[in-house]
Amino acid sequence: MPRHRVKKRREVIVPLSDLAVEVIKEAISDDDQTVVFPSKFSDGDVPVARASLSQALAGKKNGKKVGDKAEDRMGIRQFLGMDHFTAHDLRRTAATIARRAGAPRPDVKALLDHVNGDVTEVHDKYDMLKEKRQVVDLLARELRRIVGDGPAQTNDVQATAA
Repeated sequence: MPRHRVKKRREVIVPLSDLAVEVIKEAISDDDQTVVFPSKFSDGDVPVARASLSQALAGKKNGKKVGDKAEDRMGIRQFLGMDHFTAHDLRRTAATIARRAGAPRPDVKALLDHVNGDVTEVHDKYDMLKEKRQVVDLLARELRRIVGDGPAQTNDVQATAA
């Protein structure tokens, strides 16, 4: 992650699981696309705004103009009848799932870029990439177990039920 997206203003290496790579490949619509998740206001060359996920979750008051009147736009949480949560809460959820599945706390801590701030940190520049990769792979396996393999599985279940 680039410096400007991280609190401590330093680059952070975050490995991608096979599941994340699949999502990215599906999100890329054509070979000319220069960003993974482009803004709807661009030609595939500008990423979505930082607040886009939060706005999608929460909806927007007076969002859509219809004639002279602005209408509210329902958010994903309300549409699905979910309790309030933020995009940042998904980090906590991922950490909890990874720990429950057996990931060591120091490895999850490294993936989240949480540090102790001790003197050793100043000298130890090991990026823990191997351990981070183990956590994201474990998390991907656990997410696949929780949500299944996708539409193909849903169709099989529907066919079985019919």
